[in-house]
Amino acid sequence: MTTSKRSERYLNKKAHPLQIGARMCFENPYDKETNPNGYINLGTAENHIVFDLMEKKLKNREKLPKYSLKYGQAFGHPDLLKATAQLYHDHLFIKDVKPEQLVFAAGCGGGALDILFNAVCDEGDSVLIPVPYYGGFTFDLFRSKVKIHPCPNFLQIVKGEVEFDPIKEGIKAVLITTPDNPQGNALTEETLTEYINWSQKYNLHIIFDEIYACSVYKPTSKFTSGMSIKCEKPELVHQAYGMSKDFAMSGWRIGVIFTRNKNVLKISKELSFYSSVSGDTQWILTDFLSDIEWRDNFIKTNKERLYHNYQLLTKIFDDHKIKHLPCDGAFFLMVDLREFLKDQSKQAELDLYNHILKETNVQILPAMQGFEHVVPGFYRICFAVDEEVLTLAGNRIAKAVESFQNLTEKKD
Repeated sequence: MTTSKRSERYLNKKAHPLQIGARMCFENPYDKETNPNGYINLGTAENHIVFDLMEKKLKNREKLPKYSLKYGQAFGHPDLLKATAQLYHDHLFIKDVKPEQLVFAAGCGGGALDILFNAVCDEGDSVLIPVPYYGGFTFDLFRSKVKIHPCPNFLQIVKGEVEFDPIKEGIKAVLITTPDNPQGNALTEETLTEYINWSQKYNLHIIFDEIYACSVYKPTSKFTSGMSIKCEKPELVHQAYGMSKDFAMSGWRIGVIFTRNKNVLKISKELSFYSSVSGDTQWILTDFLSDIEWRDNFIKTNKERLYHNYQLLTKIFDDHKIKHLPCDGAFFLMVDLREFLKDQSKQAELDLYNHILKETNVQILPAMQGFEHVVPGFYRICFAVDEEVLTLAGNRIAKAVESFQNLTEKKD
């Protein structure tokens, strides 16, 4: 039986080559006791280090209320909107947020971002994204039929050091991630202000993906939201957030839209009907966020454990003289393995990735393939996993890199 013409783009959608490694991890996962030869997944940005806190809270929650079994506001129950606004006020440091400015959707990417780009862009419009960027945006923006315009020198453009006319390039919006993915750096107030001012000079919408907002873990660093920056046209600034990362709930599919634009807000509420969060999930999240003492302790503990794992992994790499970039937020470290490549090419980067996967059964992500990086030899490694597993995987990676260098030297 034939399918619709509009569905053909889904049938013809090609699988990303890096999905092979991820699939191996899902089909044959490592377990110390039952499957020690399985694959360790340090490629997928999931938070495994606070499962114990989440499990304890879930066991101690009250009985499910009847309202969670009924139809309700697709964009979020009033109690949930209120509790989330309080979270934004207390931990994202957005002091003027109102519950009625928030909209819930099924996930940050395929839910919140998909809705926002359907609201502010037409089919064929381009979205500027600074390089490197999260490769999953290709899928998150797929249904809205916008084009991604990778921009490797955005900061230089904003500062006027490089000429670029976004209107001539068909740019309708800018997408910024902070803390950024894959490098794990929280953008400063100064940089955020520059980005917003430049965008507003051309009347462009700017959307901030801030899904790692509560995971800025270094004691000397602080998260600043793009939504907290004062600007002339706040109606052009929007935010996507979610509970997948900071609250280790990636499987629950919870995203949030925050906008001060009345029309975008109305459109988002309408579109949330097709991407709503289930009633029981909304109630459980309301319970989590309304328990302020538990919420604050959870966020504090998450940051402490992230920082501990960051220090653990960087020490392993420092001991093996493996370079890495500085970072202060999110779950990952970007290592610089350029000196170990046979040559400075995309294929050479992929060859080292395949060697590490084959020799170690550890999945990481090469930055050119996964994040549109313009320079080969950088790899993103996620560290929000059990300490023992991280130690094992980190040492395996270091040894595999060294063995790859010896292998290439012998071939030469």
